[in-house]
Amino acid sequence: MSASPMTNTTPSRVARGYWRRSHCEFLPEEQFLNALRSERQRSERSGNSFLLALVHLNSPQRGDPLTKAVTQALRSMVRETDKAGWYQDNTVLGVMFTELRESARGNAQASIDGKLRQVLHATVPADTAELIRVSYHFFPESEGGAGDPVLYRDGTPGTGKAARILKR
Repeated sequence: MSASPMTNTTPSRVARGYWRRSHCEFLPEEQFLNALRSERQRSERSGNSFLLALVHLNSPQRGDPLTKAVTQALRSMVRETDKAGWYQDNTVLGVMFTELRESARGNAQASIDGKLRQVLHATVPADTAELIRVSYHFFPESEGGAGDPVLYRDGTPGTGKAARILKR
């Protein structure tokens, strides 16, 4: 997948939007799932989308070299407004790229995917790269969608348009 800008800004402005932080700690699973629920609620109020990128690791524990390399790569691309943590402890890392405009969804995913592949290629040894799988999940989902269960792992039911109307 080729990288493309998230918005109509110049690439240098997009690059400056990333907050390089070596001290970034990934939230534990329970806290990350709580943050995911909060971000869904914030997205419903603001009307902005967010993209949940899940990096599936085929490694046994947090301290192994593959996990260290992947967390280092993710730290290099997480912005101040994004949230990172364990979606599933020791096996799936998640990053929520927040405040995306609805009109830029396709470009955002392509840009983030390109950047993620670039940093993973630079930090993960080639012989272990096949142990990594990345999936992307937008919120809100497309109109009429049944709700992506990945976005509701905390047990909260999907809140589609019909649920919001009933709530009112």
